[in-house]
Parts: sequence; structure tokens; C-alpha cells
Amino acid sequence: MPICFSFIGWHNSGKTTVVEKVVKELVQKGLNVGVIKSTKHASLAENPPGSDSHRLQKAGASAVALACPDQLIVFNHTPRYNFEYLAFHLFPDADIVIGEGFKNDPEVLKIEVARKEVSDELLYDKVPNVIGIVADFDTGKENSFHIDDIHGLVKFIKEKFLAPKDVEPQVEMFGDGKKIYLKYFVRKTLKGLIFGFASALRGTENIEKLEIMAKQKGP
Repeated sequence: MPICFSFIGWHNSGKTTVVEKVVKELVQKGLNVGVIKSTKHASLAENPPGSDSHRLQKAGASAVALACPDQLIVFNHTPRYNFEYLAFHLFPDADIVIGEGFKNDPEVLKIEVARKEVSDELLYDKVPNVIGIVADFDTGKENSFHIDDIHGLVKFIKEKFLAPKDVEPQVEMFGDGKKIYLKYFVRKTLKGLIFGFASALRGTENIEKLEIMAKQKGP
């Protein structure tokens, strides 16, 4: 299950530049990193009228995927899910998933990017769960880093999210796209039940990861 946090900031504050540098340094350290960028623009993916995927969508398909030799492209009309669910659903094998945006998601942890020429008014006191700031001016806030101190920022990220901890049962649960928080005992019990049940089935001897989806109603 990936570790998740997001970079937020006013428009043109330099979020993408900071994310790019952080991703490069984390990848150089051997981590598998995914990125989800939130945007207000619609229909950015190329799906021109007359293409096969566009024709299938027009025919009524709720989602169309193009399985190419080098990539998978999905055109989907699903509702706007929260950041943690998207990370869990799209990048289950990543070590860490970094968001850009999602400032109004009340549950996601955030690092703010600020530049004085854009605005010296911080989002820090306006949105929940801001745990750090990257800026080109002195913010006076805890866990603040100069915008050029990417090494210090990555060190903070590693200590905050990747420091050795007690091994936790790797179980996550989402209901209708929303994360259901499970206590340690519940996660441990669920993991034991699921893998114990699967081990009794043929062909499951070497399985390391199980994915289960359950629905209350059909079809």
C-alpha cells in the first residue's frame, strides 16, 4: 500500500517544478514513485472524434481502455474520487504516491509550495493537514524549507513517511471510494483470514498480494 501526500499552492507557485525534483531524488534512492496531478481542465487526454475509442464511448461505454505495447490509456467517466483512493486503485505497487493539488481533500497530508512574487499569503492556515512548506521567503512556520533545498525537503519526507517503523499489516479497505480506517488488530485479523482462506485454494501457494472486490448489490 503506497504512502500518500500531496503538494499544494497558489497557481504558478512552482508546484510541478518542486514535484519533478522530489520525484527524481526519490527515484534515485531506489523508490517506486507514482504521481497524480489534479486539474480543473476536462478531456485533456487525446480521444479525437472518429477514433475507435471515441466511437465506443459515444456508443454508451462507461469506460474505454487502450492497451498499447508501452502504455495503458483509460477514458473513464467515473466520479471524482479522493486522492488516497486513486493512489490505492492506480498505483498499488508504488512505495510512495505524490499528488499535485487536492488542497481541499480533508484527509490527505499536504506540503505547500509558495513564492513571494505570486503571493505571500499562505494556504497553511486555510486548508487542513499542511505538514510542511517550501518557499522562497521566511514563512516562520515549522518544517519550512527554501525552495532550492530539495535535499532537505526529501530528507524530511523520508523521515516523516519512510523511517523504519513497526511492521504494520498491509491491509487497506475502501467503501464506495472512501477509505475506511482500520485499527491494527482489525487489519491483522483481516490479513490472516484472507490469506488463510486463499491458502486453502489450488494455485495460491506463492501469492504475495491478494485483491478482492465485493458488492452488496448486482449485477
